[in-house]
Amino acid sequence: MVAVAVVAQAVWGMSRGLAPDRERATIAILAAVAALAWQTAGGQVLVIVAAGIIGWRLLPASPTQGEHVSFSTGIRPWLAISSLVMFVAVLVALPLVRQVESSQWLAVFDGFFRVGSLVFGGGHVVLPLL
Repeated sequence: MVAVAVVAQAVWGMSRGLAPDRERATIAILAAVAALAWQTAGGQVLVIVAAGIIGWRLLPASPTQGEHVSFSTGIRPWLAISSLVMFVAVLVALPLVRQVESSQWLAVFDGFFRVGSLVFGGGHVVLPLL
């Protein structure tokens, strides 16, 4: 029950930031209705693509569009690459090790790791999956 309230609050906050005007809100509502009516994976991808094309063609460009913003993270390239390699190695190895070793904590860690790493979005997205 708490997860529903947290997700609803996150959706409300995102709606104010991502659909601040009537045109964007209309596209979002129509896309949500279409996604609910057409619940196949292909249908949902098609709804996302169609909404993106409609927004791209009908809505005005933002004033900062086209500007190139550069920033430095302070992370050395070798560290970033090695972290990515370790992430992929653990993502691939955990299910394999889980098949060999029947440990409850390993199964829980594997489940949480895959859910957390394969979901695009923040913690609000992960809550219903857990």
